[in-house]
Amino acid sequence: MAARIDFHTHIIPADLPDFSQKYGEDRWPILQPTCSCGANIMVGGKLFREITDQCWDPQKRIADMAAEVVDMQVLSPIPVTFSYWASAEAAEAMARLQNDFIADTVRQYPDRFIGLGTVPLQDVDRSIRELDRCIHQLGLKGIEIGTNINGQNLDDPAFLPFFESCAKWDVPLFVHPWETLGRERMPRLDQGWNVWPHLRVTEQPPSFYTKNFYFDSLSYEPLNIRLLLERFGHEMRDTVYCEVKQMDEAAIRQSVLEIVEQVQAYVPGYRLKQEPLFEENRVTVFLEVEGAGDYFPPYAGNLDIMTAAAVRVGEEVARHLLDGRGVSLGTK
Repeated sequence: MAARIDFHTHIIPADLPDFSQKYGEDRWPILQPTCSCGANIMVGGKLFREITDQCWDPQKRIADMAAEVVDMQVLSPIPVTFSYWASAEAAEAMARLQNDFIADTVRQYPDRFIGLGTVPLQDVDRSIRELDRCIHQLGLKGIEIGTNINGQNLDDPAFLPFFESCAKWDVPLFVHPWETLGRERMPRLDQGWNVWPHLRVTEQPPSFYTKNFYFDSLSYEPLNIRLLLERFGHEMRDTVYCEVKQMDEAAIRQSVLEIVEQVQAYVPGYRLKQEPLFEENRVTVFLEVEGAGDYFPPYAGNLDIMTAAAVRVGEEVARHLLDGRGVSLGTK
C-alpha cells in the first residue's frame, strides 16, 4: 500500500526569539503563549494567527497523523517568517534558526517527517550559502520560497544564480503564496497580451501557461471551483518517472506513443502533455486525462480511467469467452 504523505504542513520553534530586540523593527513574528497548548503569532503588535502546540510539538503531530492515517509529513516554515523585508543578516539568522529546528525534528523522527528549509532570498549569495548548508549539512530535502521578494518576481535575473544552484544540486522548490503581486491585475493579463502585441515576450497568452501549473488548494465554494475549472482547465495530470539501464530514446518514445494510443482506445481523454523528457538514465512522461463528462464531471479523469478500464476488462473477457466458442464479437 502506498504511503500517505501530507506535503503541506508548517512548523515553528516554540522558543522563537524576539528578533526585534536584536535587529529592531516591529515586523518580526513573535510567539505569545496563550496557554500550555497554544500561542498567538503576533506581528507589529497585532494578531496574525492563533496556533496550537501541534505547530511545534512533533509528538502531538504524530498523534494527529495516526488519527488521520498519515504516514509522513513534509515540514516547512510558516511563510510569515520569510522576512524578506529585513536586512540580509537578520533574515539569514531567522532562516538558520528555523532550518536547524526542522532538521533536528527530522533527525528525531526520520520515519515520520521530511524537512524543507528556507533562505534569505533578498541576498542571493547568502541564499546559496544557506541552501548548501540545508542540503549538504542538515540533510533537508528542499527549500520553501515565497512568490516574490520585496516586489521582485521570481523571474527576475537577480535570482538566476540561486535557481541554477538548485538545479545543480537537484533541489526541489516549494513556492508558497506570500504577499502575492498583482492579485488585482490577473484577469487583465491576457487582455494586455492581446492588445499590445509589441510587448509580448511569450508565444501564447499568459492563461495558456497557467495550464502547465499544478494547483494544490482547498475550496468549499461551488462558485470558486467552477471558476478554477473554467480558468485553468479540468484535466487531471500525472508525471511518470522511470530509470532505464540502456537509453534508446527513439525506442522508448515509440513505446510510450503506442501505449498512449492503446489507452486512448478506451479513455479518449488520455493524452501526452508533451514529449517524453530524457535525462541521463531517467525518462519522464507527462500525461493528462480529461473525463468524458458522462457519468462524472470532466475533471474526474481518474474515475473515468477506472470505469473505462473496468469496461475494457469486461469486453476483453467477453471477447476471450466468445472466441473460445468460435463466435466473434459483432456477429449476430
